Amino acid sequence: MPRPDPRPVRTADGEPLHALVTRRAPELARRATAVLVETVPFYRLLPREAVEGEITAIVETNTRMMAEALRTGAPVPAERLEAIGRSAARRAEEGVPLEEVLRAYHVGMRFIWEEVRGDLADLEDVRTVVGVLLEFLSTLSAVIVADYVREREAMAASRQGAQHRLVTALLSGESAEQTAISTGLPLAAGYEVLALGFHPDPEDAAGNATLGHGQRAPGGQGVADADVRTAIVSRRRIRALTSALDRHTAGTKLHLLDGFGGLVLIPGAQNTATLERLHRDLTVAAGLGLTVAATVAATAEVPSATRLAREVLRIVRLTGRPPGVYRLEDVVLEYQLAQPTEANHRLAALLDPIAAHGELLLTLRLHLANELNRRHTAADLHVHPNTVDYRLRRIARLTGLDPAVPSAQRQLDAALTARLLSTPPVVVNGRPVPPMPR
Repeated sequence: MPRPDPRPVRTADGEPLHALVTRRAPELARRATAVLVETVPFYRLLPREAVEGEITAIVETNTRMMAEALRTGAPVPAERLEAIGRSAARRAEEGVPLEEVLRAYHVGMRFIWEEVRGDLADLEDVRTVVGVLLEFLSTLSAVIVADYVREREAMAASRQGAQHRLVTALLSGESAEQTAISTGLPLAAGYEVLALGFHPDPEDAAGNATLGHGQRAPGGQGVADADVRTAIVSRRRIRALTSALDRHTAGTKLHLLDGFGGLVLIPGAQNTATLERLHRDLTVAAGLGLTVAATVAATAEVPSATRLAREVLRIVRLTGRPPGVYRLEDVVLEYQLAQPTEANHRLAALLDPIAAHGELLLTLRLHLANELNRRHTAADLHVHPNTVDYRLRRIARLTGLDPAVPSAQRQLDAALTARLLSTPPVVVNGRPVPPMPR
């Protein structure tokens, strides 16, 4: 707010303080710049010509605006603050942390106050000057934060757009060299290709997603509200995953992420321990169970490697394996049984006689997963062990394959896997057959 009495504050010698500050502005700016470079470590990293040129100039501009505020007692006009905003944007572009930018302004303002306060003899004038300086600093801080953040957001959007273009070029099989040159992003000789998939989140499915820090969206709202909650949770999850990736691995990571998983390309091959640490970090960041399917590829092989990683991820999830890091070697048998060959079609067809009997298909699956322990199978099905025996006899009669015979067990297990991984998924009584327990 303007001072009720905008009378000029005078020095002990009778000179208006604003006139003294204006007259000494060049000298004060040079000395203040030297102090802030000494006091704020990040500014020592800036080129000397930037410090002696632009930084000193903006300090002098601030000093003259402060003198104007002392003269009028009124807020600084918005148009006078544009230079401050441009300077903050340049610091953002240079990577100077926001806290260091704000600290530099505080250091400079404190230095100027220390320089001029000895010229004040009247206590009321001291109070007036302190009030003007605090309001002036508050105005500057608001402009600095706004323009700094705006520039960083623009940079982030540009970087994300560049990453998206390069990933798209890599996935399309087109030459990515030109895209890398145009975006300024480095192109690696090879990548660790990661396909990410979250395990279903019951709270998300119920429209009662956790929004963070223990807060939950209120229930009883409409579809539009549920969509908004889902979008918010998805954006937070993507930000958390991106931050974890940036912290965890060196080099330029390329990714296409959404609220359900996505694709990540990390330069160079990653060893098992590194991938397991990354999996833990991403799991914590997302707050959900996470499966990572990994494969290594040369740059030209990224499209085929991506298809492979996504297929491994699909197999891992369909076969009910727990969250973790998987490679093709971990599901090589299932991968082979998932191929659309005539042999696999015939193998899956071995179970056609019981496909319409959901209880038989589920009993067989659980019994094989329980290593033929009928009591465990009965407990999983919540039935009597005699019921399990009856169903197994029916399976043997209908399919011609007795689950009690080792050679038949192998055929039945392979037929189950081939059927489970077939496309489209097997449907019994109008519902997809659940994944095989592990």
